[in-house]
Amino acid sequence: MTPIQQMLLGVGAGDTTTDALWLTASQKANSALTSRENIFQLYSSSLTETAWEVPAGVTSISVAVMGGGGGGKTISNPSGISSFACGGGELSWRNGISVTPGQILFVKSGVTYNLGATGPTTGRLGEDGMSADASKYVSSAAGAETTYPNSAVTDYSRAGYIRTWSGGSSKWLIFADGGSGWEDSAGGGEGVARMLANPYGTPGTAGTDYINYNQNHGYGGYGRGHNGYSYNADPKGAGGAGGWTGTGGHGSSASNQNGNAGTGGGSGGGGFSSSSSDFTRGRGGDTYMWGQGNNGAGGAYNGGGGDGSASGGNTNSPPTDVGKGGGAYRDGWVHVNAKPPSCEGWARIVWSKDGTTRNFPGTNVGWPG
Repeated sequence: MTPIQQMLLGVGAGDTTTDALWLTASQKANSALTSRENIFQLYSSSLTETAWEVPAGVTSISVAVMGGGGGGKTISNPSGISSFACGGGELSWRNGISVTPGQILFVKSGVTYNLGATGPTTGRLGEDGMSADASKYVSSAAGAETTYPNSAVTDYSRAGYIRTWSGGSSKWLIFADGGSGWEDSAGGGEGVARMLANPYGTPGTAGTDYINYNQNHGYGGYGRGHNGYSYNADPKGAGGAGGWTGTGGHGSSASNQNGNAGTGGGSGGGGFSSSSSDFTRGRGGDTYMWGQGNNGAGGAYNGGGGDGSASGGNTNSPPTDVGKGGGAYRDGWVHVNAKPPSCEGWARIVWSKDGTTRNFPGTNVGWPG
C-alpha cells in the first residue's frame, strides 16, 4: 500500500489495525468484518499480488495462507477423459517473522483459475498452475514462466503465498500449494518445502515456528477419480481443505460411500456423487482462517464435506462464510459442464501493538467476535 493509501486508511501513527485479510468479494463485504475496521485491513482475493507495506512500529508478524482447491485441468478431448473429483488446497502457517516497518510484502491468496483452452495439458502446470521452478511463476494462460521480480505480478497458480524482495531476489515468507485436478488426485502439500528451499529469514522449528509438513500437516485431502471410464460418468468425492495441525479429509473412494473427516481442524472430504452435472454434490469442505477449531465431518452420500475450524477452537464461532476457503470441487473442467472451480483460498497477516503474543494455530488468532 502506498503512503497516500496509508493516510487514507489510517495506517501508521494512531493505527489500531492488527490483521490484514485477503478474502473473496462476498466474504469481504460481510458486515461482521466491515464493522471492525479498527481491527481488520480487508483486501479482495485476486490473481494479481497485493503489494502490502508493513505498518509503522511493526517488527514481527505471523502469517497463514490457504491454497485454492483443485479443478480446471485443461484437456483437448473431453470425451476421452474420465470424470473426476479434485484435491483440496493446502493450509500453511508461520510465526514470529522479523520484518521492517515500510517493508513491502507481495501477497496472493489461493484464487482458483482455469488455465484456458490454450493452456498446458500435462505435468505440474496442468495440475495446479505452478511452475516447477520455485523462482518462477506461470505468467500466461499459455504456460510461459517468468522469474519473480521486485513488483506485484499476476500469478496463474492456485497457490497462496507471501513473498518479499531480499538480497537481490524474491524469497518466501510462506507458501501453500493449490489442490491438484487429476483422477485420484492429491490435495496441496508441497508449499512448505518450497518455502524452506528459499526462505525469507530463519524458518525455525517445524510445529512451533511453522506448520509441521513432515507429518503432512496442512495437506489437502485427496479427490477420488472416475466411476467408469467416461467423462460424463458419476464421480467420487472431492478432497477437503487442509488442517492447521492435520489434513483435509479424502473424498469417498467407492460408490455410495461417505467422505472422510478432516483432522487437526481440517475440513471433510465429499461423499460419492450420483450425478455428473450437479455441482452441489460431492464437494470437499473449506477450512476457516481463524485458527484451529473443529474437524470437518466427512460428506454423506451425495453430500459435501463439513467445514473445518468453523467452531470449537475459537472463543466465538466465526460468522458463516467469512474466512473459509480451499475446499475442492467436483468435475471442474469448463470444457464439459461449463463450470470452473470456485474453491478460493485466503491469506492472513497478524501482528500486535502491545507486545501480546499472536501465533498460529491458536494463540490470540481466533475470531474476535
